[in-house]
Amino acid sequence: MTDDAHADTARRIVELESRVLEQDRLLEQLNEVVIDQGAALDRLAERVRVLQEGLAGNANDAGGAANEPPPPHY
Repeated sequence: MTDDAHADTARRIVELESRVLEQDRLLEQLNEVVIDQGAALDRLAERVRVLQEGLAGNANDAGGAANEPPPPHY
């Protein structure tokens, strides 16, 4: 190989290494986003569960009132 070929190969290797480093950095950033979104999803799922329990409690309260006799002033 000539010196030009060696220089070209070395330049290409450096460029590929730079790309790999950039991709590693981007992959780490994306991983952090996925972790954050997973945590947010967990928090939202918990809020939905609490709200569903609250609605179920309200439905039970409303159903119990329908079975009670009306107050005396009716």
